[in-house]
Amino acid sequence: KRPTQFRLALRMFRAFLRWAVEERGLTIEPTIARTRKLTRLVGKTVPKSDHLLKNQLASWFKEVTAIENSVISAYLQCLLITGARRNELLNLKWSDIDWKSSYITLHDKVDEFRPVPLSPYVRSLISVLPRENCWVFSSLTSKSGRLVEPSIAHRKACLAAGLQLTLH
Repeated sequence: KRPTQFRLALRMFRAFLRWAVEERGLTIEPTIARTRKLTRLVGKTVPKSDHLLKNQLASWFKEVTAIENSVISAYLQCLLITGARRNELLNLKWSDIDWKSSYITLHDKVDEFRPVPLSPYVRSLISVLPRENCWVFSSLTSKSGRLVEPSIAHRKACLAAGLQLTLH
C-alpha cells in the first residue's frame, strides 16, 4: 500500500545491517536483504512527474485559499510561490525572515542555507500567521510545534479542483 515507505524502511534496514557488520563485527551477510523476491516486492522508484499547469492555477488557488486551516493554506501557497522544498518551508522559523531586506533564509539540504526573496504576496500570507512559537508554520496539535503533514488538506483541495497533484 505504501511502497515509498517500504523502500525507505528497507534502505534503513540494509544500512543497519552494514553498520552491524562493520562496527560490531556481526557475522551476518549484509546482502541478506537483497533477494530477488524482495526486490520485486519493493519495486522500482519512479520519480514524480506531476506538475501544476498554468491553466490549473486558478482552480488550485481557489481551493487552497478555501482551506479552513490558515496555516496550511499559507504554507501551500508559499511552497508554490517560493519553489522551496517541503521540509525547507516546514522548518522555517520566524528568525529566518528578514522583514527589512525582504528575504527568507531557507536551510537547504544541499548548501547550508539559501536566501529567497520575500515577495509582497508571501509577506502578506506570512505576516498574518499566529506567532505561537518559533515556527512560522506552527501547529498546536503536533509534538514538534510545527506543521507536519499538509498533504491531506492538499489532496482534498486538489480533489475539489479536479487535479491530481502531489507535494514535491
